[in-house]
Amino acid sequence: MRTTPVVTVNGSTAAGTVDATMTNITDTRNPWWGAGEAIILLSNFGMDVSCHAASSEIEVNVGAGVSPGSVIGVIENGAFPDCTTWGPLGLAVSMSWNASHITVREHPYLAGDPIPVDVHLDARVVGVGCDFDIQGSLRGTLFPGDATHDGYLRLEPGYDAVVTRAGSSGSSCGGEWWEGDLLEAAHGTFAINTSGPGAGLINHS
Repeated sequence: MRTTPVVTVNGSTAAGTVDATMTNITDTRNPWWGAGEAIILLSNFGMDVSCHAASSEIEVNVGAGVSPGSVIGVIENGAFPDCTTWGPLGLAVSMSWNASHITVREHPYLAGDPIPVDVHLDARVVGVGCDFDIQGSLRGTLFPGDATHDGYLRLEPGYDAVVTRAGSSGSSCGGEWWEGDLLEAAHGTFAINTSGPGAGLINHS
């Protein structure tokens, strides 16, 4: 009978949480975007929100089953104070996330393989003349740790998020963003480093 693998940190499968910090690193898939770009959200109409270097505090759920829908981590906060809406207007904005679950999207083929995940998203983008909310999820892959970092999260395309509110009339940012616009992650790779009791490499077995 096949058993469900579980998340490990420092080789331990004992149920609990381990604190970690998630910091953006260079995303080599898109070299035409600068190394300082932390995340780029692209709409189905070609608009995007581009945010610069940022870090977030997360919790890794040690012992959680690696099966579709299982919560294997929680992003406790996501603050991106230096962002731009790339369109005709190029407005300066900031983006903040509420606490977000990281859930397994697909079962990895083998223990230790990268895990396809969904990063659940409840975010707000604000700036002068610009104000809209985003809900849904961003697709990604969680990679095991190595000698440099304890783990990695790479965001990937897939229109699973939507603008649920834009301004007070259904559009915002000079008409660049509208309620119902779909979004995906076009860019974003983050290093995860654990700290405190139980810290170590993230994997699953």
